[in-house]
Amino acid sequence: KSNCKKILEFAIKDANIQVVKKDAIEKIEKIIFTKPTVSISIYGNLNKCITLNFSEDMIIKLKDIFVPTGFSASETEEMIENIPSEIINVIVGLSLSSFPNRGHGLITSTPYTFKEEQLLQMSEDELEDAVKINTQSGYIICYISDKNTKGVMKLCGKY
Repeated sequence: KSNCKKILEFAIKDANIQVVKKDAIEKIEKIIFTKPTVSISIYGNLNKCITLNFSEDMIIKLKDIFVPTGFSASETEEMIENIPSEIINVIVGLSLSSFPNRGHGLITSTPYTFKEEQLLQMSEDELEDAVKINTQSGYIICYISDKNTKGVMKLCGKY
């Protein structure tokens, strides 16, 4: 089973999001980077960059789950902007135990949110694994790449 698939299974289970069908998790070959896209670098025994991309519908669903009411519009907007970073933090943190050596010897960076122009610099040849999960609330795509590749290293290696 791919590490991306494991990461996405954690995501849907923890957020109680319903998948569209049994085979809703699919391996993808074509890169799809749109906003919001966030990544976390993993250092130590494994040097990888894990990147998640969320559909707008998924962000709306996650907002409904995680953003409480009663805040000002600007506070609510800030919380919505931080959802992808918080989600990748939790998902990667929880899924580290499924990595080699149960995650021992691994350190994670803080989440990094990509700017629109940076997304254009990414290329398929840098990906080791890419999986998309389709749910009733939109999709999440997970990419894993080696931190030693040029484009991803430039973007994910800023920590």
